[in-house]
Amino acid sequence: MATADRPMLRAAGADARPAAATQAFKIAACLLALVALLAWGTASHAPAWKERAAAMTTRPVPAAPQTAASHAGVPVQRPIGPGLRPSPEKLLPVDNSRFDRKKPADEPQPMSTAEPMDENMARPMLLPRPVAIDGGSFRVGRGTIRLEGIDPLLPNETCGPGSSPWPCGVKARSALRALVRSRSITCTVPGDFMEREATVDSACSLAAIDLGEWLVANGWARARDGGRYADAEAVARGARLGLWAGADRANESRRATDTGPADDQAPPTTESPAGVTSPAVPPAPPR
Repeated sequence: MATADRPMLRAAGADARPAAATQAFKIAACLLALVALLAWGTASHAPAWKERAAAMTTRPVPAAPQTAASHAGVPVQRPIGPGLRPSPEKLLPVDNSRFDRKKPADEPQPMSTAEPMDENMARPMLLPRPVAIDGGSFRVGRGTIRLEGIDPLLPNETCGPGSSPWPCGVKARSALRALVRSRSITCTVPGDFMEREATVDSACSLAAIDLGEWLVANGWARARDGGRYADAEAVARGARLGLWAGADRANESRRATDTGPADDQAPPTTESPAGVTSPAVPPAPPR
């Protein structure tokens, strides 16, 4: 910048200072006037606010609506006003009798007349690790269960004609063991069944399989007369399952021997229509 311009800048700065001071003075004057106006307004309206507050505190309390307590002769009032709280004696009465703890009756309560349940009463139980001892019985613990509704094949029974019998009793026991495989079965037995020597007749099931019905339906047992497994036996007979497999051959053998045995033949045997044979029982000697 040239040296000749410096006096001009100094003159401009000297002229700007009075203008800034004048503007600041005007702003300060306006603020003072605003503050004075607000102070005057507050002072002029203060008596009115005081009168209104006094009127609210001296306002009469309106009568409370009629309630059950007022009909009973108890005055009920509820003061209303800013900053006021009702006194405890003016609150509505509360009946606390329903919250009182009931005292025990002096007389003893009558005891229940129901008889206690007998722990040894027969009921369905899950029996672990059953062992089939024949075609219709199990050994569980110290107790024995016989499947009801069936005539089981004993281990020493044979089926088929006398010339070619086969061990159907052993086969029936093996079939039952292969089905159960020591899995738990459900039977109706007393509670102490496995702890004592006892034999119980009961229907048993393996999951959803009725064991008695399964034996009869597969020809490994006979249904008792008039029992619930008669239909299952009819199905096994028709399909020639199990002990009914050699029924026709047994009938043919029986028809061939109806003329009577020869002198050199073995002693006669009793034979069922299904071909299950057992030694004939000799007659009792006369007395």
